[in-house]
Amino acid sequence: MNDQNKFQETKLSIEGQKSVLVRLARVIGHLQSIKRMTEEERDIEALLIQVSAVKSAMNGVRRVLMEELLKRRQERVDGEIDFDEVLTLVERYMK
Repeated sequence: MNDQNKFQETKLSIEGQKSVLVRLARVIGHLQSIKRMTEEERDIEALLIQVSAVKSAMNGVRRVLMEELLKRRQERVDGEIDFDEVLTLVERYMK
């Protein structure tokens, strides 16, 4: 199975989708805040705090997506876990 087919077969659960959307809304809010604060010539440290919040929120999105991907892969192989595949996925997407 090639990578393109893997992408087509792996979809978010309803719970995963809700979690990602909530987290993305948080990211968007932080980004809007950064934009506004920059336009208002706010303190650099305050901007850095917001940038850190964006990074943290995006890490949460990535975590949910990784959990969902690993669950779907596990379901496809009857509960067996291919640790080499897990390590490859972690290496690929956790940069």
